[in-house]
Amino acid sequence: MKQEQEMFIQIGFLFIGLFFGMASDVTLNHIQTNTATLQDSVFLILIILLAFFFLIVVLIPTPFFNLIEYLQFITLTLKRKRKKKIGILNSNILNKFVKSKNYPFHTKFVPSDYFDFFKSKGFDVKLISPRDSFDNYISIINPYGECFLEEDLENLLTYNKILKYIESGGIFFNSSGLPFFYCFNEKYNVYKILASESVYYQKKSDLLKPVTLPFSYSFEDSKIRKDFNVFFDTTDIHILNFYQDAEDKIISKSFRKNKQINSFRAIRSNTRAFRPIIRIKSDLREEQYPICLIKKKKGYLFYCGINLTKGKNLDYQFNITCDSLSGFIIHLIEDIKDQRNLI
Repeated sequence: MKQEQEMFIQIGFLFIGLFFGMASDVTLNHIQTNTATLQDSVFLILIILLAFFFLIVVLIPTPFFNLIEYLQFITLTLKRKRKKKIGILNSNILNKFVKSKNYPFHTKFVPSDYFDFFKSKGFDVKLISPRDSFDNYISIINPYGECFLEEDLENLLTYNKILKYIESGGIFFNSSGLPFFYCFNEKYNVYKILASESVYYQKKSDLLKPVTLPFSYSFEDSKIRKDFNVFFDTTDIHILNFYQDAEDKIISKSFRKNKQINSFRAIRSNTRAFRPIIRIKSDLREEQYPICLIKKKKGYLFYCGINLTKGKNLDYQFNITCDSLSGFIIHLIEDIKDQRNLI
């Protein structure tokens, strides 16, 4: 944007010079001939107004470009809301991995589970790859918990694409655990811990083996800590009753009380720019927030700090996270102003 501003300023000065040159020529002609037609007068006024406009843009470029960014944001947001499209990242390799006993990234739900849920809620749902454009989707779902699909392990093209999507007003839903801790390249069967330099090269036959964490990684180096300024619980899974305050129910449905949730990497209260959806608290711990919204510029990371397992009495956790996202999207569709002022 800075380069665009500099280029626009240069063009502005060029046009100002041209406008004032033309205005001077018309004025001089009027003085010499002592005549002025209505057409000449209108032309002179138009030149002066255009020169004045460009002068304002050149001298005060920031508000002008803020206006352009806001109009782009509104246009893109309206487009996303009108279509109500949800994109679900999908990998056949990771789908098999999730269903295995050794998948370590704190979820047992695959893209088809999310597809069926949101389809039943009336959304236009599509399975997508990291290569697809995210622009037309009101929300992108990463169903793989702490791992996401990455096209380029060296330059992190997909991660940067996700950041851009969020910052432009998108809602990126991370299904469980700590977002962006691992990434996986499907083409080469390689996955990496982003808080470490370690890269794991796997053969297809070895992919389902347990992951061994390196000794040289730090939560302080994690993407969620560095790029989203999030503080989170670093201890083990806690099974606790969750609850909601009145303000939490404004952006999500009200959930039944006295239900327990497998909290894992819940957000802590010293995190800035977040909005809780459900809360937990024990006698020994501060209030924490397993499911919440993290604001980043114009968009949101939908954070689900839980261990999302399957079971007779555990599937409701999946429904809570999906109902929360569905309720939030509907809330935004009803009032566009809330997307800019919610947090």
